[in-house]
Order: sequence, then C-alpha cells, then structure tokens
Amino acid sequence: MPRLMLLMTTTTYRASAFLDAARQLQVTVVVGSDQPQALEALTPGNTLTLDFFHPEAAARTIAAFAATSPLDAVVGVDDEKRKVK
Repeated sequence: MPRLMLLMTTTTYRASAFLDAARQLQVTVVVGSDQPQALEALTPGNTLTLDFFHPEAAARTIAAFAATSPLDAVVGVDDEKRKVK
C-alpha cells in the first residue's frame, strides 16, 4: 500500500477530507503537523511534528523519518497564513 505524508497545520479544517480521500484510495497516511500529537487520533501512530517556520529543519526531519519508514510522496495540503516568528 502506498504511504503518503500530508503536511498540514493542526488548525486546518481540511484534515478530515484529505484523510477520507486517502482511505478511499487505500493510501496509508502519515500526518506532518506543527503541533505534537494533535492529529494522533485521526492517524494513530502516523504523525510527525515539524517546525514549519524552519523548512530546512522540517525537511531533515522528514528525510530521517523516511529513512526508516519509507514514503511514496510528501504533499503540502494547507497554506494557512501566519505571522513568521
């Protein structure tokens, strides 16, 4: 089964729609989010906390994760506007 990482903020209203679509397509989803375990209930055991304000560090975290848990794709699904720290 393909494994997809969806990058989204914990405040998105779109999470359920993307997760439902992935289930219909029989795709395993890993959620990369900005808060620890905020979406754990939706994807048990398949969450990764990322610092979206530091994209290089987030990319390194994703690469390290993918080295032991391979991913077929990484997709940003939210473009919420926030003030940069």
